[in-house]
Amino acid sequence: MSITIKDVAKETNLAMSTISKYMNGGNVRPKNREIIEEAVKRLGYHPNDIARGLRSTKTRTVGIVVSSFDTHMVQILNGIEKTLRANGYFPIICSHRDSLEKANQAIHFLMEKRVDGIIVEGILTSQKYVLPILDREIPLLGLETITDNLAMDYVVADGATGSYQAVEELVKRGHTKVGIISGPEGYYTARERLRGYLRVFEDYEIEVKKEYIIEGDYTYQSGYEGICRLWKLEQPPTAVFICNYNMCLGAVAAINQLGIHMPAELSLVTFDDMEFSRIVRPHLSSFRQPLEKMGIQAAQILVKRMNGDYGDFPKKVRLKGEFISRDSVRCV
Repeated sequence: MSITIKDVAKETNLAMSTISKYMNGGNVRPKNREIIEEAVKRLGYHPNDIARGLRSTKTRTVGIVVSSFDTHMVQILNGIEKTLRANGYFPIICSHRDSLEKANQAIHFLMEKRVDGIIVEGILTSQKYVLPILDREIPLLGLETITDNLAMDYVVADGATGSYQAVEELVKRGHTKVGIISGPEGYYTARERLRGYLRVFEDYEIEVKKEYIIEGDYTYQSGYEGICRLWKLEQPPTAVFICNYNMCLGAVAAINQLGIHMPAELSLVTFDDMEFSRIVRPHLSSFRQPLEKMGIQAAQILVKRMNGDYGDFPKKVRLKGEFISRDSVRCV
């Protein structure tokens, strides 16, 4: 005969309501939680998740819609997944590949699966495809994006400050001809990083050269092509700021192929401090985002909403990162 919730209550001498609250992800006293968890292990109790979902209208699942599964996103997902599991939820992850059509398909798929909450990363949350989520009052959180005209929670890194620190490092080393390979204009993160770049020029009263601003699309290829375009200029920059990891890979490949000596001929700083920054020679000066912490914060906020806690809604979290100076910048 299978073990039931009644058996757990009898084993612990706790009320059925307390056991039920714990099984459905509610808050119980730490001592009671410990007693229940020990009893569950002793008895070998396995809750009937399907039946429990029907009774509580919860599926204990969370939908996550991301742009891709690159190194950057994997670190964020680690934080999300770890936190969700600790709270009794499991992620269903979909990728939109920067396609609104695919994002729309993913959202409808997740709503059909009756997920308890949804996290959307990257793509513009002002688009109509997120409105059905809000209409159904499914808890929704924007990750690495902010849209002021939608009432929802957000978690982002402070990209403007991070890019400011990176570009200011170049200016303090004497560089006034500083190029940038930015992300696509439609992305919140790209606008923030470009804003930080421009603010340095304003603060230090340096002329902005439009030809030094290259709009990429966060891909390897756009980083590669961006360096090629900058280096073909009659007066190429003496330094360049790369706005994400994938474009940095392409940029360094182009630098090597063109035979550019770094940092003697071209200094470089990059947004996103991954293993590559410490492997390549010279080591790259980089801004390190708190990626896993972003995932943890996003999941913690969403869990609060799924448990009915809206006391601080809408919550906008902007996390600080760290600029790390290495060997890829010279003084001029």
